[in-house]
Amino acid sequence: MKKPLIVYYSLEGFTRYVAKNIAKKIGADLLEIHPKKEIKAGFMKYLRGGKQVMMKETPELEPYQIDLTNHDIIYIGTPVWAFTFTPAIRSFLKHTHLKSKKIVLFCTHEGGPKKTLDNLEEILLGNTILFKKDFNRRLLEKNEKKLDEEINTILP
Repeated sequence: MKKPLIVYYSLEGFTRYVAKNIAKKIGADLLEIHPKKEIKAGFMKYLRGGKQVMMKETPELEPYQIDLTNHDIIYIGTPVWAFTFTPAIRSFLKHTHLKSKKIVLFCTHEGGPKKTLDNLEEILLGNTILFKKDFNRRLLEKNEKKLDEEINTILP
């Protein structure tokens, strides 16, 4: 049986936390992507990260190995940056060319998902979107029971 795959980017750790909790529940493989030139946490993330988002930049990623034929469902997770998904996820999607896959989209945020999940869905045409879910860091970071309940809403 093929295993699900969770592909995600996490700058400050909450998206990683959510991805690992999903993986534990469903027995998924994890692929954390990293830009070669990582943005520093703190105030500069807003300036540099916001610029990358607005310019739709696709930063070069650290090398990774993945065979998508070994995975039947692919989860894609991102924090919300400037009301949408991160440049690292944009790079991954640009170079991976997902087609005819079953996809679950999730994002993490502190103030709302805005159009993040809709924007991701738009560039994933040709795939089947099974679920879209946002996770509010302020409500879930210190509440494992609530996070677990929220994760259950996107399980196949």
